[in-house]
Amino acid sequence: MHALPDTRSQYDRALNAESNGKFAEALELFQLCITLPEYDEGDVLFHCGWCAEQVDRSDNERALRYYEHAAFRATAPECKLNSFFRAGWLLMQRKEHAKAAVHFMNAIDYAELSQQRDELYHNAMFWHAVCLEPLGRYIEAIEWHRLIRTLDPRLDPESRVREICCLNQIASYEEAFSLCETFDHPPPPAFSATRYLDLREVVSRERDILNRCLSHRSP
Repeated sequence: MHALPDTRSQYDRALNAESNGKFAEALELFQLCITLPEYDEGDVLFHCGWCAEQVDRSDNERALRYYEHAAFRATAPECKLNSFFRAGWLLMQRKEHAKAAVHFMNAIDYAELSQQRDELYHNAMFWHAVCLEPLGRYIEAIEWHRLIRTLDPRLDPESRVREICCLNQIASYEEAFSLCETFDHPPPPAFSATRYLDLREVVSRERDILNRCLSHRSP
């Protein structure tokens, strides 16, 4: 018997290969779809970026270029937001924090413009704040972390830990110590209990150091 011809479009075949973890094959198929008018160019570019990211995790330059192009070509708001975020994420992994912060900020701005204040929006805020820290912009980072804590309980403990680090950097030790004490309370309902225990252990060591430091500073 002869095999039936595959009548699916290149795009559908690419999606199928991607969903089955055949990223190199999917990337080749998506690349063929980029210039075809029946597909959203930004959407195809995003898929190219994702597949390229999985094909070669040691070199994300190609994936980064795809995401950056997708961010400006996409018409679907979700695709545009995801493209900005992934570009920021890859740059952060490369420790290019200034460039990463710009992409995360683009994601934040676009999420607000398109009324997509969802989990990805909050994550963009968190990682934007994290990228500000190695740039020495600790006060800005603190402001972001405090905002995040009011918006998303799922990120509140992580932002508290980052805020403690920032407060230490600007020598606001009393405030850092007070924030350490908040980890005596239970985690937010939506937060992983296991992860909270890990953070609590980190904060406990930091609190001991701060306690000794503040004791020596007392008259």
